[in-house]
Amino acid sequence: MTSTLIFDKIEQLKIDIDSDDGLKVKRKYVFGASFMLVILGVLGGKVTEVNIGIAKFESLNLKALEFFLIFWVFACLIRYYGYAKNHQRKIKNILHMRLLKDPYFLKVCQYSDEASGLIYDYAPSDFYSLEIGCNNNGYSESTYISRFPMCREISYIWSIDGIFEPDAKVVNIWLDIGKREYIKVIFLELKYKFFRFLDREYLDIYGAYIFSIVALMAYVFRDFISAFIN
Repeated sequence: MTSTLIFDKIEQLKIDIDSDDGLKVKRKYVFGASFMLVILGVLGGKVTEVNIGIAKFESLNLKALEFFLIFWVFACLIRYYGYAKNHQRKIKNILHMRLLKDPYFLKVCQYSDEASGLIYDYAPSDFYSLEIGCNNNGYSESTYISRFPMCREISYIWSIDGIFEPDAKVVNIWLDIGKREYIKVIFLELKYKFFRFLDREYLDIYGAYIFSIVALMAYVFRDFISAFIN
């Protein structure tokens, strides 16, 4: 059931990304500004004339233009983030759903229904989940919470007749469980991010960030790159 839900969320995310015209436009701006920075700052391109439609500029100061492009890259990234943040939140939620399926968080024996893992071991005494079973009143769901910069938590939320209760028990992995388990969780999170990074939805959203960072780093180390090329 969880796998089907994750698949449906991914497919819906792809549709949302494809239909977001504002995101597409801002992404083009980021790639365009970053590409120009690479051409001018790294490959040594020269601009002798720029026509902006209402005037022509000749003998441009290349160094000033490079600094302007750096500013323009950051400005485009800020605008792009405004459109991309909702999609990033959805990607993050999908990552958390995948993470909670890992046996380290919850493992249920298909024969004895015995459960183990962080979710079960540190759950409230009246914890019920869809994987373990339900009682007559309802069930509880566990969610993984990651907050900037390094806060990682497990939240237990109760549901009665399909309505979630406003109060939830939150377990801080570092403070309430242990430092060793926290490090293990961080490595698991990085593993799931790494192996999913080439998925289409990741590249559609994070590709602009990656290319702009590469362009900025290439500009910073342009002398080294030029010496290596030549």
